[in-house]
Amino acid sequence: FMVLPGFSDATVSPQIRLLFALAFSLVLTPVVSPLLPPQLASSVGLALLIATEMLTGVFIGCLVQIMVSAVAFAGFLIATAMSVSNAFIFSPTLSTSNTVVGSFMTLLGMTLFFAMDMHHSLLYGLVDSYRTMAP
Repeated sequence: FMVLPGFSDATVSPQIRLLFALAFSLVLTPVVSPLLPPQLASSVGLALLIATEMLTGVFIGCLVQIMVSAVAFAGFLIATAMSVSNAFIFSPTLSTSNTVVGSFMTLLGMTLFFAMDMHHSLLYGLVDSYRTMAP
């Protein structure tokens, strides 16, 4: 949840993200427990399993973050074509400054992302990653 769009915004505090990740893991533990490997005897195997899970989560989050950045870049190109690319404002979604059109398109994209329940598809994808990329 630290790299997923909408959840990783600068406006969402890290404590809320951590609480949401903890609640999500507690709810999903019974669902994915048959897919998990048996209890590991060594700490090296556990560390490898944790690293694998972290890399899988970062990979999925970064893929979606690339899509959000593509929307922001499209807004930047539109602003440049309209000759209004000198006006920059802070974009809370990207945590950087962006053109007005780019920030508008990013916020519109995130609004549509949540309005069309795509965040549910993203969370389903996290659950299905245990089937696709078995630990």
